[in-house]
Amino acid sequence: MAAYVDASAVALGLSIAPWRDGVLRYFALAADMNAIVDAYPLVAHDESAETFVPA
Repeated sequence: MAAYVDASAVALGLSIAPWRDGVLRYFALAADMNAIVDAYPLVAHDESAETFVPA
């Protein structure tokens, strides 16, 4: 994950050195949340929620 963060920062021209540890912690947190969501089984009849469209 660290290599991805570093390569992405370079590709985007971002200097994240002062915040790198926090960025890595966030990516780890996001990966943990993703694992929770991915663990929930979906079946064919599951549908997404309706989309809110302001009047």
